[in-house]
Amino acid sequence: MRQYEIAIRIAQVHHLAEERKYKKALTVIQTLDMRQVRNISDLKVFAEVYTRTEQFEAAKATYLRIYKKSRTRRILYRLIYLAIRTNELDDAESYYKEFVRMNPNNRDALILRYRIDKAAGVPISQLIDTLKSLKEEEYIEEWAYELAKLYQQAGRYEECAEECEDIKLWFGQGEIVERAKLLLDEINPHVLKTTALNLGYEAFFHGT
Repeated sequence: MRQYEIAIRIAQVHHLAEERKYKKALTVIQTLDMRQVRNISDLKVFAEVYTRTEQFEAAKATYLRIYKKSRTRRILYRLIYLAIRTNELDDAESYYKEFVRMNPNNRDALILRYRIDKAAGVPISQLIDTLKSLKEEEYIEEWAYELAKLYQQAGRYEECAEECEDIKLWFGQGEIVERAKLLLDEINPHVLKTTALNLGYEAFFHGT
């Protein structure tokens, strides 16, 4: 394929990706010899298309090509995400160590730590501790709700209710706030039961 034909097709991929027509973009990519695509900006777009169409191995290979030329935290973040999606957790850990070395931002490190640990099936209590540390670092709506759900799964209903109330207070409105309200309604019977049991115990010991 001549160079100008390659350039035209690469431009098509960029245009389709901008319009979020990832499947069509992938079809164009599949007509190209990836060895002839060397520009980092082009490779980043191709890797994004692969990721969006769940061609994870191709995405990982493309990001590794980029990383050899541009060793950035953003590319490492993507490599960790892809390693998790393909269940290559040893690779994820290796990339994570490098990410932490390069990135002083504890927020991003905690989010990645959570993603890796969740994929590895660590105990819920450990996942909760990571998200509690993230909450202290920065309170992020998405992860606050994830923490609330973990409390529910662990049967820690009072802490789940407190987290839902914090979400309502901090973020006011929006999709996640509405989901927190629904979760609060769902767990309220458990909270009331726990409260009643606690009151019963207190009454018993007070009476004795």
